[in-house]
Parts: sequence; structure tokens; C-alpha cells
Amino acid sequence: MRDKTTIGLAMLGNGFIARTHNNAFKTIPYMFWPNDFEIDMVSVCDLTDEGARQAKERYGYRKAYSDFKTMLADPEVTLFDNCGPDPMHYEPVMEAIKHGKHVICEKPLAMSAAQSKKMLDAAQAAGVKHATMFNYRFFPAVTLAKTLIEKGALGQINHFRGSYTQPYGAGLDIPYEDIWYNNTGRTDGVGQGIGCHVIDLSRFLMGEVKAVAGRSKTYVDTRIDKQGKKRCMDCEEGMLAVADFSTGATGIYEALETAAGRRNYFVWEILGSDGSMEWNLENPNFLRVYLKNTTVQEVTGFTEISVTQQGANHPYSDVWWPSGHNIGWEHGHINAIAHFLSCIASGEQVGPSGATFFDGYRAEVVLEAIKESSVSDKRIFI
Repeated sequence: MRDKTTIGLAMLGNGFIARTHNNAFKTIPYMFWPNDFEIDMVSVCDLTDEGARQAKERYGYRKAYSDFKTMLADPEVTLFDNCGPDPMHYEPVMEAIKHGKHVICEKPLAMSAAQSKKMLDAAQAAGVKHATMFNYRFFPAVTLAKTLIEKGALGQINHFRGSYTQPYGAGLDIPYEDIWYNNTGRTDGVGQGIGCHVIDLSRFLMGEVKAVAGRSKTYVDTRIDKQGKKRCMDCEEGMLAVADFSTGATGIYEALETAAGRRNYFVWEILGSDGSMEWNLENPNFLRVYLKNTTVQEVTGFTEISVTQQGANHPYSDVWWPSGHNIGWEHGHINAIAHFLSCIASGEQVGPSGATFFDGYRAEVVLEAIKESSVSDKRIFI
């Protein structure tokens, strides 16, 4: 048995996503066992000394920083995980690559396609492993869907329909400051916030996007801030598009932050000549499948498959719990990060099963084309 690869982890961030990633790093060593790597929780960085100290104590890091450049210069660090806010993706990642660190970066990869391309080019030139955290690829039902498509179970695939909706801007009385997707330096609207997940899964399951015709929409033009002042909203609250794939298939994208009652509703459907599939994030352990060529013709229509069956080639069923014992939202991150760590240790490629900086870049290209189409009212080839 060869020696394990020690992976010295440095993380930027101390919020919800950082908590999700830290949960993964804590869980992976004993669930994905045996493995050929070990994780050294070297350092964590936050914008303030107090935030960094809290993260160090909470997650068990050895060092704490409020300056990412100092942290990334540490030779003990071999992997940088960027869980910072969207505008803090580009510069820290480029700094990490400069020091030869492998990099995980939360989505969206950057604030623009141009930034994303520079990150991709730098990572490739440095020869470091890189991943964009499109975690939904690693839900067992989605992984199984990819396998069925590759086996040709659906025949000729004709259409993709994907929708991601949340309620965080639905109320007209929500203060200006509480609209997280508002373009105030935190993000660049609903497309980057959640629409990028729809785009990535469409590319993962369907192939490359070659053209889009879209609409970018703000539904509430002004809101009252917490001081009682009327403020103009500078954000994309709705992203809608028709897509053409290189295979000849078509697609529909939808992302909304004004969907009252939809807490985290991500659904996609794929329609083919010999079968169809659909999946819903709010019921993530089930893949609904229809196959025309069934051996029992009296039983037709969609079948709801619990993707938890051990011994049935269901993805990750040998890692997690006995058959029928469901997993949750956090397991997508755990599975994705475990794959990346394994690739560091083995030298294998992160893609195509894992999302790389190339996938993060292509998502940004599609998002910008949708906005361009909304302004020009024209179909955009990409």
C-alpha cells in the first residue's frame, strides 16, 4: 500500500457555504474509506480577525488569517478552497494559482466570463487541479441520469427543461439591503446566483450549448431601505432563455428569485425518443424515469426510482447508508469534494464527471449571452 497524499487545506470564508465545505472535509475521511489521502486543516481566512478566530476554533484549523495573500504564501498549503462571496473569487484564486495550489472555487466562478477565462488559463498553465463547485452533478440521481443517457436508454434526446426558483425577492416589503442577489457588489443577479446551476447541469447531461435567446428581468424596480429611503433595484430577478445544444436538442432555462413558496425548487426534465427523465431537488433521492422499451407493456408511464439501492449500481450507494436510507442536500458537496481530493491523490482528471474551471467559464459565457440577447432581442451564438 502506497503512502497517503497529505493535502494541506486553506479555506477562505466563514459563512453558510464555508460551513457546508467544512462539513465535507470532516466527513470524507471516515465515509470515503479507505482512501489514499489525508486532510491537514492548515488555515482559514475571514475578512476580520475575529471571524477567522471563530472559524479556526469551530472547524479545527491550526492557523487563522484575515489576509488571504499571507495565508496562501504558506508552503504547508497545497489546496485552496474559496468559499468567499462572489466578488472575492477572482483575486484569491489567482493568488493561489500563483503559489501552485490546487483550487476549489464556489460558483459562480467569477463575476464575468473574462475573469473566468483568466482563471482557467492560469490554472491550466500552472498544472494545478481545479474545480468549480457545481455540486448538483454529484447527487446520486443526477449521476445515474448521466449514466442512463450515456447508455442510450432515452434514444435520441430532443429537449431539456430546467427551472430553479426561490422566494427571496417575492415580498414587496423586503428591505433593499436584504435582497441578496442585488448587484451591490455581492453578486450579479439570479443567473449567477442559481441560474448557473441550471446551465451547468444542462451541459453535463446534454452537451455543449451553441446558442441562446433570453430575457433578463427585474420585477420590482424600487425598494425601501432600512432607513426608509427609496432605492432603485439594480439586479436580475428573472432569467429566462431558449437554448440550442450542439447535438441538435433544444432547451429552456428558468431562474427566479420572486417565486413565493418555492424554497429551493430546482427541477429538470429531459425528453427523448425512447424515454424521458425528471428530477426535483426537493425530493432528491428519487429519479423519475420513463422507458418506452419495457418488458411489461401493461406497466407504462413514469416510474419513481429510489436511487439508494445497494447492489443495483446506484451511485454512492456503497458509501452511504443501507438501501432506502435517504441522503440530503449536503451530500452533493461531500461527494464532489471527495472526488476532487481523490483526483489530487491519484493524478486523475477532475472532469468530465467533476466540474472544472472550464465548466465555470462556459456557464459564465452562457449567462452573459442571455443578458446580451435580452438587450439586443436577438439570438446569440456562443
